[in-house]
Amino acid sequence: MSSCPKCQGSMESGFIPDFNYGSVLELKWVEGPPEKGLLRNLKTKGKRQFAISTDRCTRCGYLDLYARETNPPR
Repeated sequence: MSSCPKCQGSMESGFIPDFNYGSVLELKWVEGPPEKGLLRNLKTKGKRQFAISTDRCTRCGYLDLYARETNPPR
């Protein structure tokens, strides 16, 4: 288990959910600036995407976010 860079408290792993039309998805980081597509959606096809995991300090609440690659572009 790692320690908090702010207060040296214990860090616990978790994630930030992305609520979308009745489903719960994993939050993702997408490369590049946001570009609008059809129906006001954002374009993500062909861009590198990384799932975001989060560590939280149990003492001060500090959040540390990490991104790991999930779907390489095709």
